Amino acid sequence: MQNNVKNSPNLLYNGNAFILYLSLILLISPIMPLLADTAHAATPSNLSALPHHPNPTDALKPFSLTYSARYDGLPFGGKAVRTLTYDHNSGLFSLVTKANSFLMKLREQSEFHWNAADCQATPNHYTYKRTGLGKNKRHEIHFDYTQTQEQKDARSNLNMGGKATYTTKNKTSLYDTPFGSTDRLTEQLVVRCLVQQGVKEMTIHVARKSKMVTHAFKVVGEEEVKTPLGILNTTKVARIHDDAERKTLLWFAKAHDYALVKLEQIDEGKRYSIELDAIENH
Repeated sequence: MQNNVKNSPNLLYNGNAFILYLSLILLISPIMPLLADTAHAATPSNLSALPHHPNPTDALKPFSLTYSARYDGLPFGGKAVRTLTYDHNSGLFSLVTKANSFLMKLREQSEFHWNAADCQATPNHYTYKRTGLGKNKRHEIHFDYTQTQEQKDARSNLNMGGKATYTTKNKTSLYDTPFGSTDRLTEQLVVRCLVQQGVKEMTIHVARKSKMVTHAFKVVGEEEVKTPLGILNTTKVARIHDDAERKTLLWFAKAHDYALVKLEQIDEGKRYSIELDAIENH
């Protein structure tokens, strides 16, 4: 059956879309250091005034999660691994994504500060790289929170936003980021934290490529989910889309620090999903 999947022209096209879904907001975001030429040295000096938990790892524990992918209920042959690490020297968390299929490879990395009390991921640098079927893509977003003395005098620097610089091979653009903004890779961590704190509805500002976008989520209930780890009690969350034909559902496991155990995307009648295979806490 898997060979038939690989030989289907329609699925090859939709498979391309599937990997793109894996790289969206909270889909799967795995971890792995980026290639040496994509590494970015952390420069958190301009974030020194921003709030962060005194012991961040007490509230956001490093982990490694492995997911498998399905397309319309069939195994897709792709794997995704998400790992979160913390650097005590810089005070930065690093979330790196790796998703592989027979069509392409995807890698993402976000370096960020974490405020556990407010469920706030303050990004420092984000990198995206995709190779394989279709056009190879790479872009970066650097976040700057440096403020002038006039800005500091006018308003508490803890409530100020910043600037984001979006860079590709042929383009550079600069735009404002509101206070509390995050990037698309760390957005799922924010959703998870808010759900864990009992928040039922949430709106999150996300820096996506060369602009800011806003995503809304809503807790829709509790549900048991069958996984390789056993049957897990989960909190089910829906992303609110403008298009009624498009649905995104997420399941967070209470017994595993609200880790994402399942995500399902329905678009144009096609169903894509990822399911948790293994979890490792560091």
